[in-house]
Amino acid sequence: MTTLLALAGPGAALPDDDLRARLERSVSSAPSTVSMLRCAPDALVGVAVPNWDEEPARRIATDGRYTVAAHAALFYRRDLVDALARAGERDVRPTDAPATLILAALRAWGAGCVDHLEGEFAFVAWDAQERSLFAARDHSGARPLFFTTIRGALAVSSSLRLLRALPGCDTRWNLIALAEDAADVDLAVPRETAIAAIERLPAGHALQWREGSSPAVRRWWEIPIFEQDSGVPFEEGAEELRRLIGDAVAERCDLARGSVVMLSGGYDSPALYAAGNWRLGNPSAPAPVGSISFSHPPGDPGREDELIAAVTARWGAEPNFIPTDDVPAMETSLVRAALREEPFYHTYELWNRSLALGCRAQGARIALNGNGGDPWFSTSPVFLADLFRQGRFLAFRREWHAIWRTMNWYAVFKTAVQPNLSPGALSLIARLRGGRPLAESGIRELPAWMAEPMRRSPELLARRRNDYRRRPGEGHSAAERTWYLRSAFAERITALVFSICQNEGVELRTPLLDARIIRFAATRPRWESNSARQNKYLLRRSMQGLLPDELLAPRKERTGMPSSYLDRTLDAHLTEARDTLRGGMLLASLGIADHGKLLDEIDGFLAGRVEDRERGAALVAATQAEWWLRTFE
Repeated sequence: MTTLLALAGPGAALPDDDLRARLERSVSSAPSTVSMLRCAPDALVGVAVPNWDEEPARRIATDGRYTVAAHAALFYRRDLVDALARAGERDVRPTDAPATLILAALRAWGAGCVDHLEGEFAFVAWDAQERSLFAARDHSGARPLFFTTIRGALAVSSSLRLLRALPGCDTRWNLIALAEDAADVDLAVPRETAIAAIERLPAGHALQWREGSSPAVRRWWEIPIFEQDSGVPFEEGAEELRRLIGDAVAERCDLARGSVVMLSGGYDSPALYAAGNWRLGNPSAPAPVGSISFSHPPGDPGREDELIAAVTARWGAEPNFIPTDDVPAMETSLVRAALREEPFYHTYELWNRSLALGCRAQGARIALNGNGGDPWFSTSPVFLADLFRQGRFLAFRREWHAIWRTMNWYAVFKTAVQPNLSPGALSLIARLRGGRPLAESGIRELPAWMAEPMRRSPELLARRRNDYRRRPGEGHSAAERTWYLRSAFAERITALVFSICQNEGVELRTPLLDARIIRFAATRPRWESNSARQNKYLLRRSMQGLLPDELLAPRKERTGMPSSYLDRTLDAHLTEARDTLRGGMLLASLGIADHGKLLDEIDGFLAGRVEDRERGAALVAATQAEWWLRTFE
């Protein structure tokens, strides 16, 4: 994993050799090379890059005033270079390194440079003239940044572990944030990490620091309000979406280094595969964009082999399958935990690792996944609350019956009525219920194994309420889409999968998180996402002629559910935990977990008394948080 580091301020004058060694050790999964620049006696920027990736010298650029260290893939570079030329920066080319282009953007627009950058990036920049440091992340969140202050100095890095190990860093735990990760509930405060003194720079945010002041964090990427119907007809919208997806894939592909789509039999990743080959292909040549997929046995609920084969055949290619039996259910958790920056865990970690290894087996360094298709081109039944609020009761009844066939009045209340109740009405209901508030949809309950003092903690309980307020003109369905770009959960999943692939020598890119696609999706009406129990109407129409009809046709039931593998990996991880954690847990010593109750729940799951896979995944999250803590012993 590429590591950025910037230090600025009076406490930053650490020996260069020491910092170089720390940067080198931060890339633990592959041989790496370090590049550093000492900008001033008390200011330094550096980067450690795996040797398979871009040369480290291309990650750093300086003109004497600005010094930039970047982990970035910039897209639509021709548009950026044209804008730079209009701003007086004429000595840059689209082929220049991302750090060089960001440097030119800083000269042209200062902190406003982020408004002109399109891509997946994290960067830090030292301004020698102003003696200030600027850092920013794009909205997708794949490339993280953390920051802390140490003896008056600011330290920024893409590695939380590196910051924690710096001399003078306060290493005390943030017990509330750690408990949220262990309990597998959403992190309520996006800037917090499991270490109290270290903060996360959220996706789509920028940090500005000047000597003698505290770091200031602001959102620079404004989230659009969704479902604002532009009036563009459906067919024209489908044509525009096809073009946008084709451009987004083309921008993210690097055919010289090999580019592969992580292909399923759904709608999202096949759209990338088809649009990319349509945009980049030549009818007389093989499909330039490859694929990697999982093969499930016949009868398995995850099987989509036939659909995947039909997709690749449409482009004159054969599928590249990984048998799911070849995916390990687990590897030693303590070893794997040392590769993670945070306790937060992905249940399909080794699943994603196998996909990355499959890309490497094809000689590819760039992988594309379909992350983002669901929030932009689908929506959950929460839209029923909008129909109810708008008084569209005939449409409400029709859509309800299409989804669930029969009406259950309790379900109607929870789905359509409760979301529309005012805070005053909710407070009154809570008083009538003896002080017990109504459970909010989407808010996971705290697990029974959590230590009672932590379960009763006013600070933790206060964070369990959903505070994502709707903006003017924003319905419940639109706000749900906004959640994907506001919550810590989504960006942390994106960053975690990115790091899993990086550790295997593959750079993961996400075309459907392209800002141009998001802005376009915000202008489309809700019915194009979900109506009459079918979803993704617009996305499916945009791919007509590029994908087989059998893939685009409505489906009676969901496909591609890898529940067999999920059962296997849950059992393996919890068996390991049961056999090795009986002697005690750090989570218990910190007052987060009740050791006995947690072991009892694990035993119950393994014995089949608890059949809820979501509870099983939450138990795995707790044990993985424990392993992560142990890597610091």
